[in-house]
Amino acid sequence: MEVELRSIEKSNWQEIAVLKLADSQKEFLFDNGYSIAESLFCENSVIKGIYADGVPAGFLMYESLEDEGKPNEV
Repeated sequence: MEVELRSIEKSNWQEIAVLKLADSQKEFLFDNGYSIAESLFCENSVIKGIYADGVPAGFLMYESLEDEGKPNEV
């Protein structure tokens, strides 16, 4: 299985936004569509789509600490 991280762009945001959270995740995370929108207003947010064998499989969002002088920390 090939797993890759891809940038989320105009051409693929919807296929990531429609992925569903597992029931066990719902009390800890917002849905992907909300998080993608949130990233547009948080300048240090980094978002990626997770693909397994070319198929959307997940979503990754983290805050870069590069502006705080910690480029290798999240």
